[in-house]
Amino acid sequence: MKKLLLISLAAFVYLNAAAQQTMTFNSGPAETGFSFSGWASGGTGTIWLGNLASPASVSINSGTWDFTSFTVAPFGGANNMRVTSNKGDSYDYSDNTAGVHTLNWTGVTSVTFTRISGSGGASDHDNFIYTSYAPSCTDPSIPTVTYSPGTVCNGNTATLNISGTLNDATAWHVYSGSCGGTSVGSTATSSITVSPSSPSTTYYIRGQGGCVVPGSCGSVVV
Repeated sequence: MKKLLLISLAAFVYLNAAAQQTMTFNSGPAETGFSFSGWASGGTGTIWLGNLASPASVSINSGTWDFTSFTVAPFGGANNMRVTSNKGDSYDYSDNTAGVHTLNWTGVTSVTFTRISGSGGASDHDNFIYTSYAPSCTDPSIPTVTYSPGTVCNGNTATLNISGTLNDATAWHVYSGSCGGTSVGSTATSSITVSPSSPSTTYYIRGQGGCVVPGSCGSVVV
């Protein structure tokens, strides 16, 4: 006969420098930014595991998180449980003893809960406290821009030569009028062809896309 491990995760508490958010499971194990393996819906505010011998995991989809603590209360008998992280952290506890379990694990991408002994039919957990971090993101350098040929006749095209590093940006974006003004085009390489207007056109170039925030432009007058 299968036994149910009823996990009542009343709240994940999301902490970062910008805001604090409380996550509740109103429709099963589905939270933005996280994946849940081995869990099923146990009703409003709960997720549960249908086989105590099978582990259940919670993983962040990108970046890392610091797992600070969680709370457990006795529910339907004692189970000896073990929670582990992808980094090799391990913590054993009994779900027959109510209280807060402090972990202070850092840089975690996933944690796994497993029953290691006991025969209780369920286990009550809640208040998983953690701090979540976005994946690291490096802004592009401000590019140095030259053009060729040295003399551009009216009606001809010119090649902008871009010297810089995109880092985590996806492409160089070229504007006229101002930085972020009228889009001329974009390229993920170190050059792009433009059609300057007489008597001259000023082009503004910056790295954009991906996780970066658009910043300052390099410029050149053609």
